Amino acid sequence: MAYEVKKINEVKLELTTSFEGEIVEKAKNKIIKEISANAEIKGFRKGKVPATVIEEKFAQDIEQHMVETLINSEYPEIIKKEGIKPVTYPSITETKIEGDKVEIKLTVEIYPEVKVGKYKGLKVKKENYELKDEDVKNELDTLIERNAKLEEASEGKEASEGDTVDINFEGFVDGEAFEGGKGENHLLKLGSKSFIDTFEEQIIGHKVGDEFEVNVTFPENYQKAELSGKPAMFKVKVNAIKVMKTPELNDEFAKEVGYDTFEDLKESKKIEVQKREEGKIEKGFINNILEKIKEGSELTIPEALVNREMNQRMAEMENQLKSQGMSLEMYLQMSNMTETKLMEDLKPIAEEKVKMDLILEEIARIEDVQITEEEIEEKIAEVAKYYRMEVEKLKNELKKAGNYDNFIESLKFEKITQKTVDLIVSETITK
Repeated sequence: MAYEVKKINEVKLELTTSFEGEIVEKAKNKIIKEISANAEIKGFRKGKVPATVIEEKFAQDIEQHMVETLINSEYPEIIKKEGIKPVTYPSITETKIEGDKVEIKLTVEIYPEVKVGKYKGLKVKKENYELKDEDVKNELDTLIERNAKLEEASEGKEASEGDTVDINFEGFVDGEAFEGGKGENHLLKLGSKSFIDTFEEQIIGHKVGDEFEVNVTFPENYQKAELSGKPAMFKVKVNAIKVMKTPELNDEFAKEVGYDTFEDLKESKKIEVQKREEGKIEKGFINNILEKIKEGSELTIPEALVNREMNQRMAEMENQLKSQGMSLEMYLQMSNMTETKLMEDLKPIAEEKVKMDLILEEIARIEDVQITEEEIEEKIAEVAKYYRMEVEKLKNELKKAGNYDNFIESLKFEKITQKTVDLIVSETITK
């Protein structure tokens, strides 16, 4: 086998590999034998189909699998010999097969060279936080709102902004009902802008039992193209009007949320606010340090890493929405956004995340940041505690699912990154 490596850009290589003779014949015969064992062809018994018939019937499959076999047999050795650090598996861009001669061209995305900016002795300003009565009041107000309950409004009340209405509705475009336009006992907070156009405003002033029409127009860039820009009429019935009742701040309320007295509750919230705000300042301080390092660093970001980060964020978003009883499709519809637009919005965020990760990895390499087995076990114990599982049970479940090695690598990456950030912060001069 012969090969040639050509640099396309800072993060992409072209690899041309040539095979001929025995290695090609062996790969081809192996594929034919595998296909022959399972092929069912009229006139032949299973497993007894001649190789010439298999080769004629499955020529395309044989070529594809032969190319994959040849690449898999030699690619690992090539990247090891050349010191190539691939980001992901290579893409086959061109294949030439002439008899027992095979030439395959691949493109390989690789990790970039990272020129790290100054990361020791940086001067960065850090704010101080002083607890204010207003901050504690806001915290208590938030607690009250979280414990507020929806109650049926008094009889005869007209719906107003801020109320939650229980409605039935059915939408029509050009006199025809459309898919996804019908709902029963739907709870809608007026003023939330959850529905299109002036739908919510047209409910204001109505009472329980009222049946009426709401006329709206779909946005021009609505997710469902067949509805974009079209006027629609909704038949609406108000089943109930609910108002939010908030509790009073007193000892009784304090007991309901787990404290002996209101003063105990207040003191606890003071500590929470202090800790949270100091945490925000610390996080902002660290982000400013990392931004300075990023600004002074040079690297090209591999597209494959950006795509991986975007897909991971999308998966996390879908899981979060699912936990809230909502699908991604529902969220996009409510946000009047397409999946393509969402991915476009995620891309710059993913690019910055990947860039920072690569810089921190390089600093970790320079500083020889290591992680011990004890530290790994501590992280596993933290994860197990979070999921309320025994450590061994967590390990066994991960091994059963085939995710254990990836899980450990993820923990190592997370811990080494944190230790690297801690090192950088310890070397920073606070202004």
